[in-house]
Amino acid sequence: MSPSKRLNRRDFLRLSAVGAGSVALAACAAPVAPAATGSQAGEAGGAPAAAATEVRFTHWWGEQFQHYIPLLEEKTGIKAVEEPSPYSGYFEKLLTQLVAGVGPDFMLLDANEFGQFWPSGTVAPMDDYLASAAIDMSKWNVPQNEENGWEGKVMGLSLFTMQDLILHVNKDLADEAGMTESLPVWGSDTFDNWKWDDLVEWAKQGTKVNADGTVAQYGLGTNVAGFWDLHRTLIASNGGAILDDEWNFQETASLVNSPEAVAALQVLVDAVTVHNIAPTPDAAQAIQGGAYRAQRAVCDITWSTPSIYPENVGFEQIYAHLPFLEKRVHAYGANCLALNAASSNLEAAANWIITFCVDDDVRAEFLQISSVPAYDPLPIVEASPEGRPKTIALINLSRIPGMSTIPENAEDVANYPRWYGAKAPQFMRDTLSAAMQSVVIGSAGLQEAMDDAKAKIDAELAKAA
Repeated sequence: MSPSKRLNRRDFLRLSAVGAGSVALAACAAPVAPAATGSQAGEAGGAPAAAATEVRFTHWWGEQFQHYIPLLEEKTGIKAVEEPSPYSGYFEKLLTQLVAGVGPDFMLLDANEFGQFWPSGTVAPMDDYLASAAIDMSKWNVPQNEENGWEGKVMGLSLFTMQDLILHVNKDLADEAGMTESLPVWGSDTFDNWKWDDLVEWAKQGTKVNADGTVAQYGLGTNVAGFWDLHRTLIASNGGAILDDEWNFQETASLVNSPEAVAALQVLVDAVTVHNIAPTPDAAQAIQGGAYRAQRAVCDITWSTPSIYPENVGFEQIYAHLPFLEKRVHAYGANCLALNAASSNLEAAANWIITFCVDDDVRAEFLQISSVPAYDPLPIVEASPEGRPKTIALINLSRIPGMSTIPENAEDVANYPRWYGAKAPQFMRDTLSAAMQSVVIGSAGLQEAMDDAKAKIDAELAKAA
């Protein structure tokens, strides 16, 4: 089946029953353009719409939206009723609701799942609403028709600038090992100049091995087994890709066994099996809260947001960008808010979404609580008080042209989309995760595992063709 072919209700229910992850065509309502929102009202020459006083939306962000809902109601006159749901099973539940006609008016989506939603007909484009509100589309951190695009349409609006993977460093442990001075932290002359080999040599200094061969302290606390954005980032940094068409949901073959991909993945395997700077999967699982939080690792590779390891984590932290292989990397594909095409409150839902994304007050609060806003982020970041959120935000923007305060750092940066195509995204993630797990625990060689993964993924893609 072509990814652009929409599924009917019977197909959706049949495929859902066997876990295929496909979706059904929902009835589409003609969009009604909203009035301008929040701080955009003067520019657009309008005022917040009040066509509906209540809209429903779903997300997996816990209590974070509670910080913003009262402010949005004050600005738009629209009451948003949240229906939070755990991330596990979230997308399956949402798809079931949409096809049954009981879905919320709008929803939070993860870029990993775009391939299931965009081709389905269940999501209404945002373009007409954005045009009516006179939103300056050049102010987005990256083009929204690329980050959240389908067949030239903007299918959702990113809430935050896609977080880069960065080094979170326990300064106390780094000081103790004499490792702090050489670290390319934000503001140093060497910021973002490290390659992966530099990180390996640095992390060795912080690794402590007991007499019996067990590791008391790791230089790098990240569990590199499985397959996630760290693996995607290094593949992109090495000039590789995981699909022959990563951007347009028209994939026909996987590229996971290419020389570029295998060489990138090998450095992660070596971090565990050769250099012993990172924990094995069993060792990582055995440390409650993870090696970094337990202060048994000098650094961790994770997202560029202060909420990952908050102030009360128990130790002082400093930050550096993720070292690269051949090119620096910035991913496309954050979390976005999208419209249920079958909603009877499309105008109000679109108004709420746009206000959330572009309003100055909302974005300023979002930076302190959640992450770097996606719309016109640099002025908000530069105006924010000094501290961890600002430092991490500036690192996050440092590889994005037009947003970086170090323009030369954003030159020749490789980008990759975080989605896994439209034909077999979950199968691909599961297959690659199992393959990397087998390699890290020593039950398979890397090239063999990736050859096998490619064969399985290509067979699954052929079924969906």
